[in-house]
Amino acid sequence: MNPLSSILTWICILPIIGAEFVSLCYFTNWANSRPVEKVRFTIEDINPYLCSHLIYAFAVIKTDHTLGAMSGGETARYKKFNDLKLKNGELKTLLSVGGQNAKSKTFAALSSKAQNIEHFARTSAKFLRENGFDGIDVDWEFPGETKNTKQQFTALLRGLREEFEKETKESGKPRLIISIAAPAGKKRIQDGYEVEQISKYVDYINIMAYDYFGPWNKIAGFNSPLNPRTSDPRFSEQLNQKWSVGEWLRKKAPKEKIVVGMTGAGASFTLNDSSVFDVGATVDGGGTTGTLYLIDGRLVYPEICEMIKQGATVKYDVEQEVPYAYKGNQWVGYDDTRSIQAKVKWMLAEGYAGAMFWSIDFDDFAGNHCGKGKFPLLTAMHNEIIKVTKPNVPTVTPDAVLYQKPGGDASQLVICRFVFCIASFIATVYIVWAH
Repeated sequence: MNPLSSILTWICILPIIGAEFVSLCYFTNWANSRPVEKVRFTIEDINPYLCSHLIYAFAVIKTDHTLGAMSGGETARYKKFNDLKLKNGELKTLLSVGGQNAKSKTFAALSSKAQNIEHFARTSAKFLRENGFDGIDVDWEFPGETKNTKQQFTALLRGLREEFEKETKESGKPRLIISIAAPAGKKRIQDGYEVEQISKYVDYINIMAYDYFGPWNKIAGFNSPLNPRTSDPRFSEQLNQKWSVGEWLRKKAPKEKIVVGMTGAGASFTLNDSSVFDVGATVDGGGTTGTLYLIDGRLVYPEICEMIKQGATVKYDVEQEVPYAYKGNQWVGYDDTRSIQAKVKWMLAEGYAGAMFWSIDFDDFAGNHCGKGKFPLLTAMHNEIIKVTKPNVPTVTPDAVLYQKPGGDASQLVICRFVFCIASFIATVYIVWAH
């Protein structure tokens, strides 16, 4: 293809990509009560400009099949969280229900009857509006573990969508957003998700594309590698982000709804032999627990930075596009600013809906550990996004494809883009014909 033709094509496409690409970042309601004071994270610590959507985790499903706060004083924190939109008027907020520690049987009971779903959807819309949220994130981990729950999950999402459509007509407000936290592994996807069906009802499929390796492994590997490790047959071709996203696509999930998850946590291991430290080195379980976040088998980015400051060797694995660090018999495979940028570049190039980050407090939020300022990982994500967008580009709502400038008309933007694309096409044809 003529080089100028490629340039003109990208000039035409990039404004559309930029207007649609989202960044969804989770805030956990236990981050402010971590045992180590240095990494306690509050709503006041959030930078409301680094992510297009902030997700508050978690709410609960109550025994009467309604959405509720996890604790009595939570609603006051909801207000503080949603008041971040007073600083950034383009920010959207969602409330996540469920999570890893929620009981799957609660979701199963809720979704077992149509009247339960209808009641949950109606009361959830009211709860979200009253507390200032723009949508819901459904984090059922995982449908498919018990009989019929694969189909029940579809019914739950359909009920939410139908109620939210009804509510927006009655209220005159933008429709409430629906996202789901989705698994990365083949069996969980296959057993629990009618992908083509649920894609009709959700706005974003947030793939938890991490936790590929952990203390259950016998060899050292990355928590969230971008690419497969084809150079070593011991590594499954499925344990990487590209494979997981590809599996959702193969199941007929639309690209424009796929959000690829990243995390600030790395997979840590204890090497069998400290002189053998390459990727794939044999290990004896997880690494020594970090001194800040105290998570077994995981080191979080500030802990990794401290490990590096204490003399750990850092290498960047070109094949899987992620770094690892080792010191003595301790090894960790993680994400840094370079790998975050590589991943976001790939997401943008592929035309996915956006990037997700778990969780905000897993970054060096205060800038005390890594020497790269506050929020280095989220800043790397944000800066990579705005290379092909305008700074502070508003995110689209589920019902709007294009960004409407304040005081402007969205139809004018459509016409401008259409005319520009046609002009670019004519120029391309002329160039090709002339040569």
